[in-house]
This record gives sequence, C-alpha cells and structure tokens, in this order.
Amino acid sequence: MTVTRQTTPKQVIAWYQDHHGTIQYHTALRVLHAIRGDEYEEQSLQFALLPSYASNILLVDPFATSKLKLVGHRFSSLFIAPSFATTAWQHIRPFIAVDAAWTKVIHEYVLLIATGIDGNGRGINLAWGVAPKENMDHWGWFIDNLALALPGLNTASTVI
Repeated sequence: MTVTRQTTPKQVIAWYQDHHGTIQYHTALRVLHAIRGDEYEEQSLQFALLPSYASNILLVDPFATSKLKLVGHRFSSLFIAPSFATTAWQHIRPFIAVDAAWTKVIHEYVLLIATGIDGNGRGINLAWGVAPKENMDHWGWFIDNLALALPGLNTASTVI
C-alpha cells in the first residue's frame, strides 16, 4: 500500500483487514501520522492548547478549580477539579484513590487522576491533571491543589 497525504484511515483499515485482521480507527490514524511524520507536530499543537483550556474551564464552570504550573514561561502541569467535585466530596465516602497513567504520546506526560466512591459504589472523578512525570514534586503539587479544591480533605478520617 502506498500512503500519501490523501490516504484516509478507512483505506488503512481496509488494507489491514485484507492482510492481517481488525484494526481500530484511532490506530489507523496514528499509523498514518507516524508514516507521514506529522504526529509530533499534531501533538505539539494539542499540548499547546492546554493553558488556554485551563483558563476556558473557568468560563464554562466559574466555581471550578483550574491551576496551571509554568516553569519559566513554558507549560509544566495542569490541575482541574470541576465545581461538582466540591459538592460531591461533601456526600461521598472519605476515600480517594489517586493514580497516574502515561499519555503514550510523543510528549512524555502523565495523566493524574483523583477518584472518590459514592454511596452506590460508583467512582466519581473528582480531579485530574497532567504533569511531565510521576514524582514527589508533581504528586505533591497535585495533592495540594486537590486539598484546596475539596475543603475538609485534610482530616484524620480521609484516606488517600
């Protein structure tokens, strides 16, 4: 198969199915970007939008917590807790699970997330963010912002 700028993910999916089996649309799109060499450029453009995304959160949800961490003038980390998280926190079990996952893109960032459990045993995402790596400094920054977003978090009865 010859790939050009006009090649579509559907064409990649059709070719792959004929030769190997099933492939998902998103995977076919990533293959095209990798072959064309434009994946880095596309991801750079997406990551460049994060600071404006952080400020726009407050336009949509004025009571949300949105924190942006810059190193010099460059984006470093982002923290977001929508306003419903503050309300939900007052009515859920005092247990928060935190975890991180690599974004699996060219820009090596981790997605940080804090989740609570409601009375029906369902998870509620209370806050999330991105940071360049998973270490004490970035987790500390995330947890400090989580404590500001969720009043009463820092009590003896809360488990994180």
